[in-house]
Amino acid sequence: MTHDEFINAVIGKPWVNRADGMNEFDCWGLVVAYYREVLGITIPVYLGGDIQSGYLEEIDSGRWKEGQGIVFMCFLDGVPAHCGLAFGGKVLHAHGWKGFGQVTMQPLRKVQRLFKDVKIYVYC
Repeated sequence: MTHDEFINAVIGKPWVNRADGMNEFDCWGLVVAYYREVLGITIPVYLGGDIQSGYLEEIDSGRWKEGQGIVFMCFLDGVPAHCGLAFGGKVLHAHGWKGFGQVTMQPLRKVQRLFKDVKIYVYC
């Protein structure tokens, strides 16, 4: 699947906690699906954990480096709170609240205004 095909296939799909299929996603599940479907790379899903423990485990693994990349991680008070994919000045992310939400493409600056602390990572 190409980058553009993936984006067209996922826009508007529902946010569902711990989902990483092609019909529903949470924020990390969207990252996992992009790497699997577009880049052919399998990265851990962390179905039993939360975003904070999954993030810490991935960073400690040495598989991710901060800097230029396509994965963004948002922090609130130093704690990982949300993630998605950054392409230029836009982000593709699955966001939801109380069981409602969807995958959208938005300007990166909107996410940066909301979270203030946003880091970009590359998978090595």
